[in-house]
Amino acid sequence: MGGHVLVAHQPAYLPWPGYFSRLTDAEELVLLDHVQFTERGWQNRNHIRGPAGPVWLTVPVRRRFGQRITDTRIADGTWAGRHWRSLAQTYAHAPYWPEHQDALEAVYGMSWTHLAGLNEALLRVMLDAFGLSLPMVRTSELAPVGRQTDMLIDLCHQRNATRLRVNSPGSSASSTRMGTGTGSGAEDDVMPPP
Repeated sequence: MGGHVLVAHQPAYLPWPGYFSRLTDAEELVLLDHVQFTERGWQNRNHIRGPAGPVWLTVPVRRRFGQRITDTRIADGTWAGRHWRSLAQTYAHAPYWPEHQDALEAVYGMSWTHLAGLNEALLRVMLDAFGLSLPMVRTSELAPVGRQTDMLIDLCHQRNATRLRVNSPGSSASSTRMGTGTGSGAEDDVMPPP
């Protein structure tokens, strides 16, 4: 099954392995940053595997009801040093850490004002580490029309995609609708976060 494969996903903080497995044969990644920020979601927090179990890393943000991910501001700058120290201590002896340490340290050494920018920068470092090179665009720059399935169909049309990789509840409905009359098909992907 060929064609232009589009993966649409919200920008996540330190994404899980399944995020990257979805991108291995994709031609383009669309970051859904125009959607509403979700409190206690994966957009500003994640955990790493520490020696004594999970270590939660949360980027503090200023929240307003209904704010979009692209508009979500980082609350203060003290989190970055803590996160960097946790990553460096946890992974200091991990294979490949020396190869990617400098790129990650550069991201954590910058002063970030918006969550979407931070997540995109980390995602680019991680894509490079996995040897994945693909164009990335934000929906806040595309202004897609519609909501949910209609928005995904519009994104496929805008980006000339013939296939859309989805991973969400109700994706079977997306699959049916997109397969009819649009020339696009949706694929379910079921690798959950660890």
